[in-house]
Amino acid sequence: MAAFSDKPIRGVVFDLDGTLLDTEELSSQSLQQSVGKFGKQFTWEVKQKILGLRKESWAPIVIAELGLEGQLSWEDLGAQWEHDLHELSPQVKKCDGAEAVTKRLKDMGVPQGIATSSSKAAVSIKRQNHEGLFERMECVVTGDDPEVIEGKPAPDIYLAAARRMGMKPQECLAFEDALSGVRSAKAAGMLVVAVPDPRLDKSPFLEAGADLLLGSLREWDPSAWRLETDAVAETDA
Repeated sequence: MAAFSDKPIRGVVFDLDGTLLDTEELSSQSLQQSVGKFGKQFTWEVKQKILGLRKESWAPIVIAELGLEGQLSWEDLGAQWEHDLHELSPQVKKCDGAEAVTKRLKDMGVPQGIATSSSKAAVSIKRQNHEGLFERMECVVTGDDPEVIEGKPAPDIYLAAARRMGMKPQECLAFEDALSGVRSAKAAGMLVVAVPDPRLDKSPFLEAGADLLLGSLREWDPSAWRLETDAVAETDA
């Protein structure tokens, strides 16, 4: 098969929430528990506006959208969300294809990393039942990392991931489910595969520069990309 891009790829960087781990529904449940105490509903319309953002960015948006100014601070909302998410963490599952893709890349000798808007504390909660997946990663850059001055859609987090993997961002391929994440990775200079929620309009992802749109990670074909590998992966059974 001809290469999808003629740019050589030395490393792959994944977003976490909604890309590798199916945390988005649990995250929504956690937020609903918090805002429900004030008689509010955390709707899909609001959810779309905060996908991919770090807590310091999305919490104020939720408060403004739901008219909770003066009733709830963004700091308290974020803290309550993390507490409730911790309670739900045993239910976190991998996204479709995440296990197969990360294992395949590991077998091929392609370095992998994670660039997530979630805080280090939140990641520690979400990864509890998925250490095997995280052990395949060269680095995990979180939204509260000192090197991440501005969150997605700024390029900081993807630039930091590339640095820690010892390569140029132009040598990396990113996987993202959120529009802010696609913009972040493209601003860093990476090729980007978007795997958006099926409820989202796909055109903004293409307008943001996504190089490929997929329905799930399972659809991704490594042979269509110029991956620089240290080993030849075994043919899938």
